[in-house]
Amino acid sequence: MPHAIVFHCVTHTPVDPASLRGDLFQAAFLDLVHRAHPELAADLHKGDTLRGYSVGVVWPRLYEERGKAVRELKLRAACLDDRIYPAIVQWAMTATHNDGRLRLGRAEFEIVRVLVTPESGEPWAGYASAEELIARASDQETSIRMEFASPTSFRQGKRDEPLPLPRHVFGSLARRWNQAFGDRMKLPIEADARSSEEFLNYIEDHLVLEHPFEFRSARVKREGDFYLTGFVGCVNYRIISRPGAAFVHDINLLADLAFFSGLGAKTSRGCGMARRLNRKAE
Repeated sequence: MPHAIVFHCVTHTPVDPASLRGDLFQAAFLDLVHRAHPELAADLHKGDTLRGYSVGVVWPRLYEERGKAVRELKLRAACLDDRIYPAIVQWAMTATHNDGRLRLGRAEFEIVRVLVTPESGEPWAGYASAEELIARASDQETSIRMEFASPTSFRQGKRDEPLPLPRHVFGSLARRWNQAFGDRMKLPIEADARSSEEFLNYIEDHLVLEHPFEFRSARVKREGDFYLTGFVGCVNYRIISRPGAAFVHDINLLADLAFFSGLGAKTSRGCGMARRLNRKAE
């Protein structure tokens, strides 16, 4: 079952936000899993290109921090792999005082709260089964609003594409759905090169960016001296040209999946954290 867990962490020693990198977030999360399930942590570390988890910082938005000392942060782990959440629960039930600490490079943070539902007051926490996501995805809703909360980009050959183009956004989400839940419902991508291209072309023909454009470029330190340039902000999409109820359902399903999967490059290292927004609730 997909889960999104937020760890509210504090430190007594102020931390330079420039020292908080994506590879440190990934290492801290895998260390947490390792405390309860060493074999699972080793398996997750090996992984493949599309991992069964994503890691990011809900708050503060590190790409906006310049010279402001960080004393607390909310580290988020979103999991498609069914093995991860039980390992986190096992850790939480048996954790000692020392086990409740996370090391991010030279900085040490104490985990003071673990938030797993939106009822906790944390909108970036939650859970839903694949079957629930399939059942509640609308086959009528043609307007989709997405928030990209950490820098997002898409690897295209040897370059990164830092734009929220429908083909990249929903193609990335479709690949993640098939990897995690293709046994429940298979989307027509990656079965073979031809069907994948047809699906992506269909997205281009029937899904467009809608004004106003509310996204901008953002740069984040990935690891070492390497940076990733992506986009952040809110993006409106509209389904056009009457593509049929099945396509509308699939696009709505993928928009809902983004909350649990992330999308684009380096989602295990703080990038590509996204969610669908409810227009009426804004």
